[in-house]
Amino acid sequence: MANEDDMRDAMRKLLATNNMNGITPRELRRKLEDRLDLESMSLDSMKEDLSKMAHEVMEEIQKALDTKSGTKRKIEEDTEKPVKKNCRVPVQILPNYLMLGNELTRVSVKKFKGTKLIDVRKFYRDKGTNERKIKPTSKGISLSESQWSELVSSISKVDELRKMV
Repeated sequence: MANEDDMRDAMRKLLATNNMNGITPRELRRKLEDRLDLESMSLDSMKEDLSKMAHEVMEEIQKALDTKSGTKRKIEEDTEKPVKKNCRVPVQILPNYLMLGNELTRVSVKKFKGTKLIDVRKFYRDKGTNERKIKPTSKGISLSESQWSELVSSISKVDELRKMV
């Protein structure tokens, strides 16, 4: 079995060459096994650890890209990717949303009928599929730009109320 540093290096090369798009966790494990000359399916027992490692490597790559370009990652306001049925769940952290606390609470900016909405929503992993797709729950809120501005301007008041409770 390869050590963690070898796996991390191989994963970094794979994700960089695959442009970080559309590779499923299973495909990543298979490619790692090929690159490290391991038996087929030998990394399946390490799914969770490899998933964490993939997210860490993706963050490293994204930070390196952000540092090179000299800009910080921003919320994509005008470019919304269309949702495809039966699409793969990529390993990457997508730039069109921000995660709050964990990967299942997200903030995104969307356009609906020509209106920009700031969407704060909980997600869940669908256990019925092999790829465990992440799907939205009904728990969430969509704020218009004016509502968002009002909320942002009253954050200090909300913080005071939070401290009182």
